Amino acid sequence: MEYWQKASRKAEKNLIKRIAKECKIKESILKSTFLKNKHRFLIEGKTPAMFSHAFWLKKTLEELNLYLSLRRIHHHTEKFWQEVEDNVRLYAGALELLDFLKKNKIKLALISDSDGLKKYKYNRIKRLGIKRFFDVILTSDDVGHNKPHPAIFKRTLKELRMKPDKTWMVGDNPRSDCYGAKLLGINTICVLRGSWKKYFSQPRLKREYSKYLDYEFDDLREVLSFFRKKLSKKPLI
Repeated sequence: MEYWQKASRKAEKNLIKRIAKECKIKESILKSTFLKNKHRFLIEGKTPAMFSHAFWLKKTLEELNLYLSLRRIHHHTEKFWQEVEDNVRLYAGALELLDFLKKNKIKLALISDSDGLKKYKYNRIKRLGIKRFFDVILTSDDVGHNKPHPAIFKRTLKELRMKPDKTWMVGDNPRSDCYGAKLLGINTICVLRGSWKKYFSQPRLKREYSKYLDYEFDDLREVLSFFRKKLSKKPLI
């Protein structure tokens, strides 16, 4: 729903610049090691703690034989998230889609992986002004497992009191969102863009995960058109 990548890249650039200066190391070396760890844990991380910028920083500094106290790492992490909150924006079509579904009395849930601490995600949700649309808001912090583990999908279905085949998952990650939802029989829509689009365009991954996508769209305005057509032919499923 949000221009996360643009905001986070800008904040990460400043984060690396500050830490490189404090640790007296070249930015390029710190950046390459940090991004390597970030990518590894985003793919392999199974628990919320492994999606933490503070955790990635700690691992990066250890690999480079550098030291910052946990207090300093926390300070830099807080600064990073504040900058993200100040710059993040909703994707085009997000408000229109949410408003349309809410007005049509469709139950809505927002589920997301952790940012290391639940408060970071909630702060952004509040800042973006979208909390009012959702009947349920859950992060992987609430269940102890990152997507595609079925725990967060199961809990969402339980709290919404919905059956999987009557539920739609709209996400931007074929593995975490669509594969995770399909494990329970949930219908899937993928809006693939940014770095995830590049990553999942690799032939092997495309073959592996495309079967879990019921529909694929380029942006949320196409998703809105899809649901408009669906709702004009009630029921939704």
